[in-house]
Amino acid sequence: MKLARMTFLTSIVLTLCFLSTVLRAANKKICVLADIHVMAPTLLDNENNKEWQEYLKTSKSMVDLSVPIFDAIINRIILEKPDILLIVGDLTKDSEVESHDFVLNKLTKFKQAKIPVYVIPGNHDRGWMQRALKYQNDTCTVAETIDNDGFEKLYVDYGYGADTERYGSTLNYMVEPFPGLTVICIDSGIWCTFREGSIDWVCEKAKAAQAKGNQVLVMMHHMLMPHYYYQNNIFELSIPTDYPDIREKFMQAGIKVVLSGHSHTSDITRYIDASGRELYDICTGSPISYPCDYRVLTFDDTFSKLSLDRKSVV
Repeated sequence: MKLARMTFLTSIVLTLCFLSTVLRAANKKICVLADIHVMAPTLLDNENNKEWQEYLKTSKSMVDLSVPIFDAIINRIILEKPDILLIVGDLTKDSEVESHDFVLNKLTKFKQAKIPVYVIPGNHDRGWMQRALKYQNDTCTVAETIDNDGFEKLYVDYGYGADTERYGSTLNYMVEPFPGLTVICIDSGIWCTFREGSIDWVCEKAKAAQAKGNQVLVMMHHMLMPHYYYQNNIFELSIPTDYPDIREKFMQAGIKVVLSGHSHTSDITRYIDASGRELYDICTGSPISYPCDYRVLTFDDTFSKLSLDRKSVV
């Protein structure tokens, strides 16, 4: 068994199995965003707010620039003209209702450009967060946040509508955005855990998709498997505690690619088991963490190869 990392490569090509002879359009392009952490401008009365400045002293990210960076990356992705955009969680700073409303307003630009968008929630997208605050008059007050039901209702046009297949009442869903590809979206919760039965459902859907000749991409907010030694000791709850079991189930189901985020770093881990099967965990960095990454994935015309490019807005 072998675990390999590909941290510094900006462009690689993954060779996937050829699944069928079904005719498909060539060179399908997918853009991937993670951890945009947008903070609505209405949550801050002025940039010199004392409480806000104290917060910035402790922040490791450019959350104060989240809006102009998001604007820049929207423009860049529209110029890329992808067939779909996938956002793997942490759309907002800390689950504030005002931030979600702001993000949703911005996502309409992709609708206007006829670019379908599919999202999953991250740990900063629902529930109470300690730093979900509104800064006014040199102080701060608790901001209103949303829960799972609120997320589902807000993002009905971005994965939680009638065009996708849901797993019960969870925030897991499956979609076939175009012929030849199935995207299975997993809610890894706030603490990197899964609702009962979710993993088995993912594997069942992956097998069914491959049986009809589709390639499969799985996306989740947290990383599926370690990208460095002792990761869960250093970066607590960044991967599932039972990841070896989940990894094995995914490989048995023929899943080869998982798209993740959470770490704010673009990195790729490849796991090879004793029989030679491969599984890639492709983590995308955050636009509010230098160098402000996003990814562009391109399938070739046979859907047997997937090219990955890491791009930056700076």
